[in-house]
Amino acid sequence: IISVDWYQPLDYTSRYFIEPRAAHLRRTYNMYSADGDRLAEYRVTANQLELGIGREVDVYGEARLGYRWRSGDIDREVGEAVLREGRFESGTVFGRLWVDRLNNAYFPTRGYAGKLEYALFRKEFGNDADLDQLQASVSRFHTVGAHTFGLGAQLNTTLEGAAAVQDRFRLGGFLHLSGYNQDAISGQHSALLIATYYRRYARLRLLPWYVGASLEYGNVWE
Repeated sequence: IISVDWYQPLDYTSRYFIEPRAAHLRRTYNMYSADGDRLAEYRVTANQLELGIGREVDVYGEARLGYRWRSGDIDREVGEAVLREGRFESGTVFGRLWVDRLNNAYFPTRGYAGKLEYALFRKEFGNDADLDQLQASVSRFHTVGAHTFGLGAQLNTTLEGAAAVQDRFRLGGFLHLSGYNQDAISGQHSALLIATYYRRYARLRLLPWYVGASLEYGNVWE
């Protein structure tokens, strides 16, 4: 992904904002049978424009309403033709609630974070077909001495319609089913539960160092 965005407050207190964004995307989607055999691999290349307007909630969250447009190509790299290929157009209106009370973006020791987003894909918005999707995630961290424990969950689901290749949910990669390659599996729905533990040790010259582990349970499905 290559992207650029502009975050512009609309009032003196910076409570309200507008944020346009442009991006070029290139993603891989793998399709599997119920037995776990890979049926096909698709490559999606697209250009995306997005405009969001919203309100900050104190200094730790936001409520946002936006429109997202994408145009691109779906190419089957290997395997069977299980989903549609060729040119696509995508138009989406979405609403998002987001909160982040974690004390660190990478190695939090306390706090919680959560996100809830509902997206409407409609022909009148420029989409090829009608579709409703919901995404929800939550995480919590707590530290005892030098030991930090974290719990997290996420659910992504297609409520109405059938998601095309470019709108399917993906799992795989570090802390998103770490035993799989990055974004190795995809489906109409996905769910993930994760428990993490790490211990911070004293600094070595410039930076601290950590030893940790994660236990992850999840899947994608049709």
